[in-house]
This record gives sequence, C-alpha cells and structure tokens, in this order.
Amino acid sequence: MAGGEETFVLRMSRVRLALVGSGLAVCAILFYLAAAVALMAAVAVVIDVGNLWARFALGLAALGLAALATYYLLLLRTTIIRIEVGPERLKLRMPAVRGPLPLLRTIRAEIPYGDIASVETREEVYSSFGLVTVQCAFSVLTREGARLPLGVMAENWGAQMRFDEAAARIAARARLAVVDRGAVRVGGVIRAMIRDVPPWSAESMTLPERTSWRRRGLATVQIILVLVSATAILRSCVHS
Repeated sequence: MAGGEETFVLRMSRVRLALVGSGLAVCAILFYLAAAVALMAAVAVVIDVGNLWARFALGLAALGLAALATYYLLLLRTTIIRIEVGPERLKLRMPAVRGPLPLLRTIRAEIPYGDIASVETREEVYSSFGLVTVQCAFSVLTREGARLPLGVMAENWGAQMRFDEAAARIAARARLAVVDRGAVRVGGVIRAMIRDVPPWSAESMTLPERTSWRRRGLATVQIILVLVSATAILRSCVHS
C-alpha cells in the first residue's frame, strides 16, 4: 500500500537497463559514424564533392548527426534514476534536465517527509513539425522552495517507469495529496532544450485547450502506429 512502512524503490530493472543502455549506445555510435562520413565527404576526403553548396549541406548534416548522437549519449544519463521512498525520508538520484535533455549534473537529495511542502504533477505539451506529445511531469517542492524533478511519463506511449506511483507514495508518506497544476504548452523540442520548459508557476491552459492537445497527442500516436504498420506490411510484401 502507498502509505505502508515498506520501502518503495523506483529504478530501471537489469533487463530494461541492458536493453535501453545498449540501444542508446548503438544509436549514438551509428550517428557518429554517419556524421564522420558526411564530414569527410564535405571536405572531399573520401568522396570528391565538387559543388560548394553540396559540401556546405554535407557539413550541416554532419553537425546535425553529431548533435543527435550526443543527445543519445546524454539519454544514457537517465539510467541512473533512483527514487527511494523509505519509512522516514525520500532519497533521490536524478540527472539534471533542461527540457527533455539530460545534463551532466546529477541531483542527489535526501529529504525528510516533514520538509516536503507539495508533490505536484502537470501536463507538458510538445509540438514539433505537426507532431504532438503530451507528457505528465512530476516534481517535489520543499518547504525551503527547492523544486526537485521526479520524472516524466509520455501519455499513450506504452510501458514506462512509474513516476506516477512514486509521486503518490511520496505524497502519502508526507500526508499530502498530489496537486494537479494543469497543463502548459512547451513548444518545440529544440526550443525546450535551449530555453527549458515553462516554470511550474506558469499559468495553466484552459480545460478545452488541454482536452484539444490531448486529442492531438493521441492522434499523433495513432498516425505513427499506422505508418509503422504500413511500412512493415510493405516490407513483407516486397520480400515475399
């Protein structure tokens, strides 16, 4: 039970850790290799590219691929997440984040439940190139005014780490309720990496707006599933 005396620990299982870690590492290596090939083509080391504009485009592509590879490497930082909801205090180990980007700094905290002022959640709406993702963010606010992130869960995207359960257990131990702070629009992913998400004090969007963005987020998931299914069917037809 959420209010029991047992210790609740949220972290990646060994299987999930191995799958996520190896998958992110492979993606990063592949993108770095692609960036290196594009860069060598841009400077005509491997491929003789005579057009100056083509070299410029290849150089930009190399930078973009290198940035994407670095992002996948930084995502490896999420494997250190550990939330321990003990009988007397909350222990956290989380990567610091800016928007969806994990940073190199690590947040470590050990907080008695009496020092917790609020446990909060809100929806954060990302929209890039017509695709919408709605994430549920969770955080803890201490009586000294420090806000500590717990994590985010993307709506309608399958199995994820149960930050919602961790928030509920923390609130129960602190004899509080999880406060819903509504929903805010973040904008594009790149914008969030540069400027971070809106502060938790930001005004929430209206209920009709929130419902509309949720529908668009669900439609995005459905469109992606349809495209993936169609691609798989076409590939099977070609091979057959």
